[in-house]
Parts: sequence; C-alpha cells; structure tokens
Amino acid sequence: MTGNDDGFLLQTEGLSKHYPVRRTPLEQARREPEQALKAVDGVSVGVRAGQTLGVVGETGSGKSTLGRLLLRLETPTGGDIRYEGESILTPTRQRSAQLRQRIQIILQDPYSTLNPYQSVSKSIEEVLVVHGDLSRSGRRDEAIRLLETVAFPADLADQRPDQLSGGGRQRVSIARALAVRPRLIVADEPVSALDVSVQAQVLNLFEKLRAELGLAYVFITHDLAVVRRLSDRIAVMYLGRVVEEASTIDLFRRPLHPYTKALLDAAPDLDTTRQARTPALTGDMPNAITPPSGCVFHPRCPQAMDICRRVVPVTIRPSPERTVACHLHTGPPATHNELPTPNPAEEPHP
Repeated sequence: MTGNDDGFLLQTEGLSKHYPVRRTPLEQARREPEQALKAVDGVSVGVRAGQTLGVVGETGSGKSTLGRLLLRLETPTGGDIRYEGESILTPTRQRSAQLRQRIQIILQDPYSTLNPYQSVSKSIEEVLVVHGDLSRSGRRDEAIRLLETVAFPADLADQRPDQLSGGGRQRVSIARALAVRPRLIVADEPVSALDVSVQAQVLNLFEKLRAELGLAYVFITHDLAVVRRLSDRIAVMYLGRVVEEASTIDLFRRPLHPYTKALLDAAPDLDTTRQARTPALTGDMPNAITPPSGCVFHPRCPQAMDICRRVVPVTIRPSPERTVACHLHTGPPATHNELPTPNPAEEPHP
C-alpha cells in the first residue's frame, strides 16, 4: 500500500481528546487546578483496506468522539491520525478535499443528514454537484444507480425523507456516502435505531458493499451482537481508553478483560428473540472528569485487586494479534495500545 508500510489504511497513535472544564468563580478564587474531560485518552487502533474495525463500549466510553476525530470533525488534544501512512491532522487544501471524499460518515439518525424538503434523488444529486462533473441528467441517472446499489426502490426516488421508513432513510444515507466513492466509512451506531429485522437487512447491505466495493469500515456501536456480524477486529473502549483489542473470533472465543466479558454476557443474540444471558453491568460509568485511580474499571470489576486501585495497567500483548490492559494478565510490556503487526493470513470473521 502506497505510503503505508504498516499495512493500515487508517490508524491512530496515542490519540487523545480532552475537553477543558470551566471552573466556577469559587474554584477560581481558591485557585483549584484546571480539569479536563478525557473523552479519548491515548487510543491507538488501525483498520486495513477492505476490513472492518468494530469499536464497542457503553455510552460515555468515548467511541463516538473517536469517530469524530477520525473524520476530523474534532481537533485532537494529542496523538496522530494517519491515512495511508500520512498524517491527516494538518493537510493541504487539496489533500483535505481528497480526504473528505475518501472518508465518509453514516450516522445513527439519517434524518439529520437529509434535507427534509428535498427528494431522495435530489439529496444524492446535491453531492454529485459538489464532487463531480456530470450533467443534470447524468446526475439523476447516477443517483438512481446508487439507490439501486443499496437496494432502494427507484420508483421512490422522488419521495421526501419523512415519507420513508427508518431503514429506507438509512439506505439513502448510505447511497449519499457512496456517491463520492470513498475507501473508508465511519459508521456511528448506524442500526441502533432500527428494529431487529431491519438491522439484519442493513448489516447484510454493509457486508455486500464491502465485498463488491472493497470498502473499509470503522463500525461504532454499543452492541457486540451487532458488531460481531461485520467486524474483522474489535476494539473495546471504556472511559476513553481501549481496554482490549482482538480479532472478532478471538474476542468472542476467549475475552480477556473483565469489561469485555461483562459486555458479552449481557449481549442479546441478534438473530433470535433471546434476551441477555446475565444482567447488565452494575454501577454507572465513572465521571470522566475525575476518573478512578489505577484501572478506571476497578469500581465495577468483580475481579478487582488492590493493585487495580493503585496502578494504571499497561497494555500488554498476550499473543501477536491481540492486546489487553488488565492486571489479571501478565506478559512483556508493550507501548500503550500498540498496534498489532498486520497478518494477511488472519482468520476471517464469523
């Protein structure tokens, strides 16, 4: 891959986003130290061309902030983001325009990205005006072709978003993203607002598009049962940090971090009506402004030890293709959230 010796299409290294917290007048008078909400804290992950990285965690884990950073909708506090081996944090104007085409986003609520007064076709044609040189009739033809690609009925192309179902609007949103022929799509909770049967259809569409177009995805969700369908690798986030990363097969076969185990135990099956096997995690996510000392998960961890309350766990590599940050596991220390070495022979996801 040109300019990318590590084999990653997109990767982050020590990526952080800290939001300053405004002090009250009393705190200022007392000269109390400034605080920050550490939404993303030293995250290093990567996704290879044509593959899917799932990013999972509860609300407040930092996964959506990570997605916005990848899209350059937020400016990092620290660390780096590289596309094809090149940092994208300070791109030239030309490079910035290229990145806007190559990296696209699909959101949970497609209605927020669609003009309610425009027809489905016009919504896609609008993108083609900015990123193409087609004639008016050519744009209409291309819009219809894109809708057919996502299995959206062409005879509904003149309807407005409010006349469509949630699944229909999401298909239109996907078609709009495809209009600029991206290589990577950041999908932030794209099926969480849909019922289970429609979820399965949209996930099948994501898989179909990846196979046909060679797309890579960063798939952000709170639902492990959903991300299992699509991901080659999964990064588990908790309070702004990656606590475990592994291939999808390895993560589901043998989760190492207690938080990952708890998420797996609480996950319902996507293809059945079976409910979660065990209750969800007890307790609430800690305050990201004043996180717990040591391991940030220790207040909720059933296996917490004294060292967990005092020492931040380093990220270790128990095997070449996985990492975990937990005192329950020992091994040679590695760089915090260091990326695994690419393995072309890696097992396919289930």
